[in-house]
Amino acid sequence: MLIDALFGTGLTRALDSAIAEPFNRLAALASRCAAIDIPSGIGTDDGATYGEVPQFDLTVALGVFKPAHANPLCGKEVLGDIGLIEIARQLVSPSSVSPAKF
Repeated sequence: MLIDALFGTGLTRALDSAIAEPFNRLAALASRCAAIDIPSGIGTDDGATYGEVPQFDLTVALGVFKPAHANPLCGKEVLGDIGLIEIARQLVSPSSVSPAKF
């Protein structure tokens, strides 16, 4: 099994050949491929494919789904809870909001 956690959010170009060639070779030999957050070579904000990107069986999105997850190369997508929802609840709970003083 290949687990891709090389690049992710913010990548806007194809992988350098020194990384892409062995990465793609390993992916081709793997019985399964999974990506953490976003597969290396897929643009976060638009789902664009930069260079050769292998087909993934599973992508674990961290925190929220992103536009990249619309790319079919991501395979099955699941959301990994990293605590963002609980943090957001705490930030907007009524007890954390003080009335404005005029």
